[in-house]
Amino acid sequence: PPVAAGVGGRGEGGVTFTENALGDILSCAFAAALIGYVAWAFPRRRKPKPVEVPDKRDQPYTVYTTQHDLVLRGRDVPDTLANDAFLKAKGWSLCDGTIWQRKVTVARGIEAVMTDRVAMPPPLDDWAICLLVDQSGSMRDDPIAHTAATVRGVSQAWTAAGARIAVFGFSTVGWHGGKARQDWLWNGQPKRPGRLCALLHVIYKDFDRPFDDDDWAAMLYPDLLRENIDGEAIVWAAGMLCQRHEAHKALIVVSDGAPVDDITLLHNGPSYLERHLRATIRAIEQGHEIHIAALGVGFAVDRYYALSETAKRLEDLPVAFNALISKLKGESHAH
Repeated sequence: PPVAAGVGGRGEGGVTFTENALGDILSCAFAAALIGYVAWAFPRRRKPKPVEVPDKRDQPYTVYTTQHDLVLRGRDVPDTLANDAFLKAKGWSLCDGTIWQRKVTVARGIEAVMTDRVAMPPPLDDWAICLLVDQSGSMRDDPIAHTAATVRGVSQAWTAAGARIAVFGFSTVGWHGGKARQDWLWNGQPKRPGRLCALLHVIYKDFDRPFDDDDWAAMLYPDLLRENIDGEAIVWAAGMLCQRHEAHKALIVVSDGAPVDDITLLHNGPSYLERHLRATIRAIEQGHEIHIAALGVGFAVDRYYALSETAKRLEDLPVAFNALISKLKGESHAH
């Protein structure tokens, strides 16, 4: 009887299984040889990993460009970031109102619980106090919720005690340098370019304005928390304080870590931003016009600031603020 085609014998087409298999093997061998030749003749060029430049201790602090820096009122932050075409193209803008409102609700709940823990300070007549909040990525979720809640409670209590209070924040406009780094790339990547990101400074409450709810809620906007250039933020806030006519001026930095902007540090050395922060604090302390202090959010800020308090737990932020204002009052009497 005839043998079925494709099972080792011949069918109507007259081609055996063995011949088909041999053809497949030869085709695969040719394809493999061709791929191997292409891989040998045209090796893939891998992008070299950037190498962090070493510290150069005598390198002065410089800024590559200020063209893309922003100073915004709190309520203007969400729309500005959400509508920035460059940020959206790079995936640095996430407009999700549901997530944002959920974070605002959480912070309001914390504020309701913590209000009683913010003590009424001694009289603060003739004081101008600026609360400068670090809004880096590490403050995301619980830290910024507790910080925003506590800062508003402190602002209300200290205003009731007679002080003029401002609340500012600082972050960056984009990740990885944003438009500032793009300019640097287009201009040939000069060595040690200085600060290589775009700053974002935010005014949540000015000295002579109430703490509006829309401005306060912007502190919880998820896209705002990026990187932090503490030294320049302090210079900016101190400049605002110097315009005040009160007899006592205080700048309180609320921070959870060292200044960090990865692109800036990569191209200027790992201690570049920290050196500038220390130099800025020292200059203000020696000037004696402004009392500068810091409150650490789970971070020991006494490594930078002579006058400081640290809240090891987020629930301890009101107590730390209470202790810090007492220290500031004591220092003002000493001077």
